[in-house]
Amino acid sequence: MADEVEAWVPLEAPDREAPTTTRLACERLDDRHLEDLVRLHADERVMATLAGTRSADETREFLERERAHWSEHGFGLWALRLRDRGSGPGRFVGRGGLRHNRVEGEPVVELAYAIDAGHWGRGLATELAEAALAVGFHDVGLEELHGFTMTTNRGSRRVMEKAGFRYQRDFEHVGLPHRLYRLRAAERGEPRYAIRLARAEEIGALPEIERAASLLFHDTDFAPGVLADVTPEASLAEAQRTGLLWVAVGPGSRPVGFALAQPLDGCAHLDEVDVHPAHGRRGLGAALVRVVCEGARRRGLAGVTLTTFRELPWNAPFYRGLGFRALAAEELTPGLVELFRDEDEDGLPASQRFVMRFDVD
Repeated sequence: MADEVEAWVPLEAPDREAPTTTRLACERLDDRHLEDLVRLHADERVMATLAGTRSADETREFLERERAHWSEHGFGLWALRLRDRGSGPGRFVGRGGLRHNRVEGEPVVELAYAIDAGHWGRGLATELAEAALAVGFHDVGLEELHGFTMTTNRGSRRVMEKAGFRYQRDFEHVGLPHRLYRLRAAERGEPRYAIRLARAEEIGALPEIERAASLLFHDTDFAPGVLADVTPEASLAEAQRTGLLWVAVGPGSRPVGFALAQPLDGCAHLDEVDVHPAHGRRGLGAALVRVVCEGARRRGLAGVTLTTFRELPWNAPFYRGLGFRALAAEELTPGLVELFRDEDEDGLPASQRFVMRFDVD
């Protein structure tokens, strides 16, 4: 399959009051969130780089200011909740969004956030940043955004750098040394994504995408098996050489997702489909699957098979919507039987999973 298959996927229009990401449900900050904010602002770990803890009264004043910001500007900070296994809102995990501020007397709109310490290291701030940038640039129509953090806060600096912000200078804020970053709308690029065959130099970026995407299973019963199963780079390299590895690339042509297949019993078997959570809910997963199906058609294969969880909403129901059907036991080929058994032994329980197939016309 020498030709690259490309599919362009538009960025979905965000909801400025309540955007969602793969794992976060955002809510316009209001009085409902006071109790959660008081707990967050009393945590010394969270507030160590945010000028110190705040009392209940100070948090109440903070909330009044943020409510007024929403009324005046039509955007502001959100309360952040975990989505309940891909559906509704769940546990409060922080606050964040966009707001007006001043840097050395000059007005700016900043990306601001505070994540509950118990949820650090899971990439939630990166997901929040992506949602906020989409609202700021594509909904509100801002020309540039700023971010700043204490010079010692390496985590926040990394979040801003990953989101595309560029370092401007060090400065003093509330009497403490801070680092200022800026991102212009023109630097962010077209809000579109391409699906194409992977290139050899891109393979090294894919395991990180797979690990980030696997966090979607973190609160499920299947987490141990999923989190422990990362595709070896040797397998990715072999698939790339044979034209069975596709990537979704975003702004800057950086991979943000991938699909991996292998030939199996006259079909293309879809081993892995992953999209980085920061780029979720844009149709990239569906586009990757469709391109694999198109690749199978071009090769003259009979179909595309996969194994998946029966009940999780982003598994079997997702694939049914793309035209896949569940296979009965008597329809399983020898290769599928062996693969299914191997997955069960590797910690993906056969009792909760089944095989699906897309029939190529």
